[in-house]
Amino acid sequence: MNTNNTLHDKILAASKEIAADKGFQAINIRAVASKAEISVGSVYNYFPDKSALLQATIADIWCDVFHRTGQCTALNSFHDCLLWFIVSIDKCSCQYPDFFVSHATCFKQTANIEESREKMVEYWKHIHDGMKLILQKDKKWIRRHINGKRIAMVFQDPMTSLDPTMTIGKQIMEGMIWHFKTPKKEAWDRAVHLLEEVGITDAEKRMKNYPHQLSGGMRQRVVIAIALACNPDLLICDEPTTALDVTIQAKIIELIRKVQRERGISVIYITHDLGVVAKVADYVNVMYAGKIVEKGKINEIFYDPRHPYTWGLLSAMPDLDTDDDRLYTIPGSPPNLLREKTGDAFAPRNQYALEIDDKLEPPMFRITDTHYAATWLLDPRAPKVEMPEELRVRIERMKKEAEEYED
Repeated sequence: MNTNNTLHDKILAASKEIAADKGFQAINIRAVASKAEISVGSVYNYFPDKSALLQATIADIWCDVFHRTGQCTALNSFHDCLLWFIVSIDKCSCQYPDFFVSHATCFKQTANIEESREKMVEYWKHIHDGMKLILQKDKKWIRRHINGKRIAMVFQDPMTSLDPTMTIGKQIMEGMIWHFKTPKKEAWDRAVHLLEEVGITDAEKRMKNYPHQLSGGMRQRVVIAIALACNPDLLICDEPTTALDVTIQAKIIELIRKVQRERGISVIYITHDLGVVAKVADYVNVMYAGKIVEKGKINEIFYDPRHPYTWGLLSAMPDLDTDDDRLYTIPGSPPNLLREKTGDAFAPRNQYALEIDDKLEPPMFRITDTHYAATWLLDPRAPKVEMPEELRVRIERMKKEAEEYED
């Protein structure tokens, strides 16, 4: 065994663990030495300073994501390779939300900047051209190679997303037969296994049932089984618990989390339920009028919100500990998207709106490497506005409850 290589790998493993837990800004020689349970001097033997350690960590993550799996070389076409690359970026962003910002920072610090920049521009041009090729494909190609195969979806109402004229078994088998030409016997056996995986008992019998013969919770489990039938890389869940009662909601959410952990897939939730967001999300995009107005890690959005719309959403959450007699509601109504709106779409409902909000749409202002918000209140020239006091008190209570729960 090469002890030097083992220690080097141990240092990088500790550094990557810190990056995943606290972000790349938390990486330093002492922190990594403590995490790896070795001396500071041992780290300095391999990395002369923090910058060298950071660059080596980023390079090692890049190799983990894009090279060491060897998956890309096993794919059959350019389009499969490109889609694999996109999904890999998504997985990397979920595990290390500030990876690409830190990567760019290190890139700027390289010795031969011009040569490195030329290579990087050429590299990303290939990716850009490949993405354009995919976008130019017709719907039939997308349906054959992407829909259901690499990206699958769980809809909010299983009764309308399931075909009432087909048995459950046929609907689960359909994707496998269409995309992979799977023999019917093999597809049947796999469909039974999928029903068992999503928690449906007596799966053989349920294969012959029609959607109307199942309960709402069982129908949603069937929809999840259909989505998983082709082993997708990305699962999109559109309000997956809206049509279900509270007890069934919790079971479906836990099922999706279990599937995500066991299969190692990425999941995008589309939901109005902030309680669901708090349970399942690592990274959150808050949208208003079809545009992202704030984005960040889960703790940044819930504990340090910066956009007035996010303030309104958090204030409107039902709370048993509140002293208010009435639930808070955001004043006004959403805009009509058929009519073009000048400036900030949220301005008519925003009590903190500035004069510029009616004239110019705000850009994304950086709060941290992972936290951004599109509001003119974050402009250095804007008057200082704090979140409502009632919301601040609620957030402090949420933090305290979270700490007690973790203990």
